[in-house]
Amino acid sequence: MTNACNIATVKQSDINAIAKLAYDTGFFGDSLNATPISYDLWKAIYVDPYFTAKKTFGYVAKRGNEILGYIIGGENIHINKYYNSNKIRLIFKAMVGKNIIANIYLLYHLAVTPIKKADDYKYPVHFHMAVRKDSRGNGCGSRLLINFVELARDMGYPGIQIGVAEESIVAINMYRKHMFKEYAKWKTKMWSLILHKEVEYIRMVKSL
Repeated sequence: MTNACNIATVKQSDINAIAKLAYDTGFFGDSLNATPISYDLWKAIYVDPYFTAKKTFGYVAKRGNEILGYIIGGENIHINKYYNSNKIRLIFKAMVGKNIIANIYLLYHLAVTPIKKADDYKYPVHFHMAVRKDSRGNGCGSRLLINFVELARDMGYPGIQIGVAEESIVAINMYRKHMFKEYAKWKTKMWSLILHKEVEYIRMVKSL
């Protein structure tokens, strides 16, 4: 169990492996390969911001050279700047390939849905994490989270936050185990094209 994975500091060269893992686990823990959402758009929305924003930091869980999981975070202010300055790029990514309708649908609902974020002063860091499906249940996710929390605290941040779908029960339970609290809830139609229903998201926060 203790040798299930090694935790290492994330590097710029990890971006493609992390993007693939993000896509393979992005649909409430399962692969988006079964959905019409394109890999390039998903990477541009959920991975690229963390590798281009200032003060990006995080960890990867590895076995040998293979990445089994990751956690990456950055200051909300810089991540928001990424989205504001890359609107045209994101639209271009959505318009390329065979998944145009689904991509535009996702991008539209991300843009128009009122997302309830926590106070940037109290919780200035947002993070994103995932563990490969066949590597869950061995403590790698908890070790990633513990290391990330300790690093964020050492860097002087007062708190961190994440948005998680209510369908992601395992993730929610892990965050609660590590003393994350529910801050807000909101509903979005961004998955309605696939699930034919709204999905409720939960904003979870942790003071450091």
